[in-house]
Amino acid sequence: MELVAYVTLGFAPGVFWLWLIYQRDRYIPAPPFLVVRTFLWGVAISLPVVIVEGLLEAAGGVTLGQGVPGDGSSLAGIAYTSFVVAGFTEEAAKFFVVHKTIFPSPYFRQPLDGVIFAAAGALGFASIENVFYMATFGPAVILVRGPFSTLAHVFFSVAWGYTLGLRKQRKGWPSLVALSVLSAMFLHGLFDFLLFLADPQYGVWAFALFIASGLVFLLIIMVSQRQSPYRHKVAATLVTCPRCASRIGFGAGFCTACGQSLALAKTGLQFLCGNCNALVEKRHHFCTTCGSRLERRRPIGV
Repeated sequence: MELVAYVTLGFAPGVFWLWLIYQRDRYIPAPPFLVVRTFLWGVAISLPVVIVEGLLEAAGGVTLGQGVPGDGSSLAGIAYTSFVVAGFTEEAAKFFVVHKTIFPSPYFRQPLDGVIFAAAGALGFASIENVFYMATFGPAVILVRGPFSTLAHVFFSVAWGYTLGLRKQRKGWPSLVALSVLSAMFLHGLFDFLLFLADPQYGVWAFALFIASGLVFLLIIMVSQRQSPYRHKVAATLVTCPRCASRIGFGAGFCTACGQSLALAKTGLQFLCGNCNALVEKRHHFCTTCGSRLERRRPIGV
């Protein structure tokens, strides 16, 4: 029962933040199941990360858990734990998940997709990390990790998510992705280093870094939205008259060619994108062929 409570508390912030970030993709959202799958891959990668971090700690001559505030660790030990064990390993793992599991997908189309999927992988990893921390330090730790550390994972990862989206569009330098990953590793390590020093003065600097990273995250979201090739692609939804096959706007009550009542028609209606004339389903909000957002008014009875 305690495990269920820890999992619920640990995952609740990550699920909430992911839902909120997913709403930013207003033009042609990635399929929800792929976003959830990336989140779960972020959870799954935590096991090999724990193993690698243990090996790195052993190789560096530091004890497991060194760098925890108040444990008397040396400055060099805290730096090694922060930048190498945590920053390098965790960011590399999150990047690996996104690059190998979703980057080749045709649904990874633009920088905004990169931001969404990077956030999903980061939040999956942060959620299972929340559970581990609660098991070690007690459930109260989620009050800090939920709004603070969980989001920090996102803030440090979206830069390389954005650059991956640029590369998918064949924009930007190839080295830009590598630079963004290295910067995420450094910022992640610096954030942990300031916290592990267990000094209120450095805690203030960690909070300042968190706020600055959050502002950059919001800027990346806005830039990604403006760069979306689907931003201005809006199309009317057309229907085909079941009697004469004429194409009429979705909101029409009667066919303009033969007078057939469309509101009373129960079968035979086909729905098309007004931009490319591709068949779409009535429940669709986006054309699956050209990506246009489908605008329509639903007539009574249809």
